[in-house]
Amino acid sequence: MAIYHAHFGIIRRSNGQSAVASSAYRSGERLCDERNDKIHDYRRKKGVIYHEIMLCEHAPKEWNDAQTLWNKVEAAERSEKAQLAREADFALPKELDEKQQIDLAREYVKRNFVDQGMCIQLDIHNPHGNQPHFHVMMTMRAINKDGKFLPKSRTEFVLDDQGNRIPIIDSRTGKQKINNKKRGERQWRRTTVSTTNWNDQETLLAWRHDWAVSVNRALQNANVRDADGNYVTISEKSLEEQGIHRIPTIHEGVRVRAMEKRGIQTERGGINRDIQNDNAALERQRELEIEYQECQKQNEDLLAREQQLQARLDDVKRALAATRKAIELREQEQKIEDLWSQWYKNKEAEIEEKSRLFEDEEASALEILMSESDEAEQAQPIEVASTAAPPKKSWEDALHFGNGVERLQMLRDVAHAGEQTASESPLKPESHSGYYKRIEAEYRKEHPAAVAEKRIQQLLPTKNEPKPENNRCIDHVITPDKARPENYNETCQKVIGANEAYEQRDVRQPQADIPQLSTKGPERLQRPEPSVDKQPQDVAQAAPKIPAELAKSPKWSAPEKKKRHLITKRRDGRGNGMGR
Repeated sequence: MAIYHAHFGIIRRSNGQSAVASSAYRSGERLCDERNDKIHDYRRKKGVIYHEIMLCEHAPKEWNDAQTLWNKVEAAERSEKAQLAREADFALPKELDEKQQIDLAREYVKRNFVDQGMCIQLDIHNPHGNQPHFHVMMTMRAINKDGKFLPKSRTEFVLDDQGNRIPIIDSRTGKQKINNKKRGERQWRRTTVSTTNWNDQETLLAWRHDWAVSVNRALQNANVRDADGNYVTISEKSLEEQGIHRIPTIHEGVRVRAMEKRGIQTERGGINRDIQNDNAALERQRELEIEYQECQKQNEDLLAREQQLQARLDDVKRALAATRKAIELREQEQKIEDLWSQWYKNKEAEIEEKSRLFEDEEASALEILMSESDEAEQAQPIEVASTAAPPKKSWEDALHFGNGVERLQMLRDVAHAGEQTASESPLKPESHSGYYKRIEAEYRKEHPAAVAEKRIQQLLPTKNEPKPENNRCIDHVITPDKARPENYNETCQKVIGANEAYEQRDVRQPQADIPQLSTKGPERLQRPEPSVDKQPQDVAQAAPKIPAELAKSPKWSAPEKKKRHLITKRRDGRGNGMGR
């Protein structure tokens, strides 16, 4: 499986190292160190599968030879403690073939080192066939346009906040120091600045991160996946930074690995075995912790589910209680509706019965009255009607009811039986309120003069007869102002009061045994009062009294057509001012 390995170091002269010797060892070639006049021959070295010198932009082309390049580097460094070159080695993923490994190494080296101004030597090794890796040697100095090495660093003045140079003060004199060797030059604070950023910590971290990104990209392009089907990846971060609770093993090396393969236990191999056992225990502990967390999450989910079910159960109980209450209220409402319906039926039946009895009694009374009236008229001798106009009566006499209300009603009925309109009558009414005069004229036309005069005198009261208080409504009568009686206003007030008292009478109240609607219930159960036609309590009014002289007259039956017509006209006249 692919692993991450990227190591950076410096080849130092102070450690007895040589840039030419390091190049010969990594490339497996024979090179001559001109500074020491020494030959370094590593041509017997095995496992070198690729070697290349890569130059930067301004480097001379003759430096494309490894011996020439590194002898120039040795000549540029004069100090005994000089840093000759920077070295690095990287582990290549075994999942890639040889060509893919070479392309990956070349692309990474060119992008991060050559393009930044370094001359490098690339060597790819795979000595045992299962440990592919490559070595890189890089120059420490930048190269100018003339193809010469530049200084590694330079000195600059240290500036204050205002951008001014800071002098070096002598502690004894308190004045700025002066360099006597350079003709009294003043001394200022200076700092050493590197000409490149290759030694910065940020640059090193960037190189390490870019190597992980390059390897992951190459593995993804090669479609390398693990057992779970995910792409194989590596990371430059430590196990702790990645959040992996595992102890890292130590580097064993080639010799230790060879001894371990032969069955010889070494100290480094023992340390790694202990670390592996500890890692197995930690992995088991981590699995148990994950399982415990999953159990806790399941318990939380079950508790949440239980709360949801309990809340839903409470809602169902509330809905069930509301449904039961609604059913009870509906049953109670139905009972009340049934009681009201029964009360309506009883009341309508009672009103219909009273109305029928009233109509029957009224029709019987009218038939009896007409029969006796006609018999009396036939019994009287026929006289020639006088052409002289009858004496006119005052309006008070024509409208004065007195105690003869029934007689006035008889007079109206007789007028209805005449079958003649006011326009056909030879005697026209004197005014709009001459209704009763027209009745007299029609009656005189159909009967002999003596009989009509005698009958009208009997029906109308005398002037001296006292006028009783009238409790009936006479609002339909239109009386001229000059013909109003003295007590007209007083009589109207009494009649209006009687009408209001009659209208306020509540004949629709239910019986005592019918339950009343509750005012505490919902509004939909408050039923309005039943609407029935207002009828006076005395609907079955007694028949009118008949005078004695009319009762003694011989009887004869009136024609059926006239009786039916009289009853119909009597019923139709109740709503247009003819009735009560």
